[in-house]
Amino acid sequence: MARIALIAPETASPEVKEIYEKMLRGKPGNAQKALAHRPEMLKNFLGFYASVGRSLDRKLYELIYIRVSLINGCHYCTQHHVASSKRVGLTAEDWAALGAGDYSRYSPKENAALVYTEKLTRTP
Repeated sequence: MARIALIAPETASPEVKEIYEKMLRGKPGNAQKALAHRPEMLKNFLGFYASVGRSLDRKLYELIYIRVSLINGCHYCTQHHVASSKRVGLTAEDWAALGAGDYSRYSPKENAALVYTEKLTRTP
């Protein structure tokens, strides 16, 4: 059960409904539903999140997201990104390697990004 009440589309304020429709194509996730208590925060978060997603190639984005989720023990985020990472070709072997912190199967760029990501996640 969520610790923060989630704002469903059908009970959202007009401002939040507009954000859900325009920015999330009517499909907000639980994180967005929790942030919807503060519409300005939700809008700013979505803009920031989108800019990060556009700045990295999709495979690297998924590798980083899954590794951070595994380190933080966030089952929700891990499952969400394991599912989406299939679209960029990640496999069960990739997920196992990320879980073990073994980056040897990745390119030098991906390896460096994952090492840096781990350092930032463990000691921000």
